[in-house]
Amino acid sequence: MYQVLVKRLKDSPSEKFIENSVINQLNFRKADASLVEVEVVGLTKMLSINKKYRSIDSATDVLSFPVAEFPNTTDQPKMLGTIFLCSDIIKKNSCEYGKTFEEEFDFMLKHGVDHLLGFHHK
Repeated sequence: MYQVLVKRLKDSPSEKFIENSVINQLNFRKADASLVEVEVVGLTKMLSINKKYRSIDSATDVLSFPVAEFPNTTDQPKMLGTIFLCSDIIKKNSCEYGKTFEEEFDFMLKHGVDHLLGFHHK
């Protein structure tokens, strides 16, 4: 069983859309029972997060912060981590890539889930 906690902006996809996207990717990757937090933020907040935690003075479309490995001794889902998505950058990129906002958002959200699961790119 998967659980998704969502904090979103008004102009971002619905909570159900976000939950379904995360759950579909967790199923696709055959992940263990997991809890994922997703927060949709604006440009200023993403810039602040990227600068504070990665020492990069620019905003980005998605950041994933996995939780450190520790034994789960309860029946509760294992916490994978938190994904931050910047709706402003995703909107801009969707226009540049010829996609709808929802298509690009879904792609970036699944990319964020993959990072939580340990799939990384160079």
